[in-house]
Amino acid sequence: MRNISLFKDIIAFWKIYCLIKKIKPDIVHTHTSKAGFVGRWATWLLRTTKIVHNPHGHIFYGYYGKLKTALFVLLERLTAKITDKLIALTDGERNESLAFGVGKSHQWSVIHSGVELKEIRDKRLEIRKKLNIPENSIIIGTVARLDPIKGIKYFVEAIPLLTYFTTLTFLIVGDGSEKKSLEFRVESLGIKGKVIFTGMRDDVSDLISIMDIYVQPSLNEGMGKTIVQAMMLGKPIIATNVQGIPSLIKDGERGILVPSKNSQAIADAIKKLLSNKEISQKVSANAKKWSTEIVDGYPRFSVERQLYLLNRLYENI
Repeated sequence: MRNISLFKDIIAFWKIYCLIKKIKPDIVHTHTSKAGFVGRWATWLLRTTKIVHNPHGHIFYGYYGKLKTALFVLLERLTAKITDKLIALTDGERNESLAFGVGKSHQWSVIHSGVELKEIRDKRLEIRKKLNIPENSIIIGTVARLDPIKGIKYFVEAIPLLTYFTTLTFLIVGDGSEKKSLEFRVESLGIKGKVIFTGMRDDVSDLISIMDIYVQPSLNEGMGKTIVQAMMLGKPIIATNVQGIPSLIKDGERGILVPSKNSQAIADAIKKLLSNKEISQKVSANAKKWSTEIVDGYPRFSVERQLYLLNRLYENI
């Protein structure tokens, strides 16, 4: 949710209203919380256009305090009443939204975000050399916006709990408001030599491909495209049991689920995968098979399937 600016938001509302009135679309499809709120109410005033909304995950926990969260839940409940169709990225997102009283079951459809995975060539040695990672090192990594909601500090704080394993390198890919505090935490824990912050990268798939274990420690996550990329690449995955993630990761079958805000649980799951190759190979193989399965004539998470499902929804609204 972007910061509220009453003056700017009123101007945006008026411009959207005027634009919609001018072009007279059959359907307006809005995205995310704030843009979705402003766009849907501007559209509703005309009473002639169908409204579709894609929250891309919800903000009902993990972001704000109780009072602010309660206000956003109330606004989403009210705005759902003027919305013809709501789209969740996963069953988990839909179910949690319904539990918070947002929309009715018949309003919700589940359409995954399309995930494109470019052809991967073996860059393991090349990338390791550029990042100064020893050839015998096991790489455990994550990719995220480095903001509190992504829970990266719990991943960092799991690292000192893994002292038994001496050949581990931890890769943190991404940038954000929490980067400096995470770097300070790494230094204060005495693990600076084990952790690499890559910053923003445009070769995320390549970086995931060199990881031996992928970790997603989010406090709230609608789906997680990088989880899907890791699944497609056949990586054993550890992820938190929040919102949409359990719709992707079936615990013990397609990865390991852990509670959020729990560094010890992350460390224990890493130990489990490192100590038991049979489990690691099973969950990674199952994840790759499921994520690349053909559904509706297209790979499960492909852009083509996403567009097919969207077109079907538009035609039947």
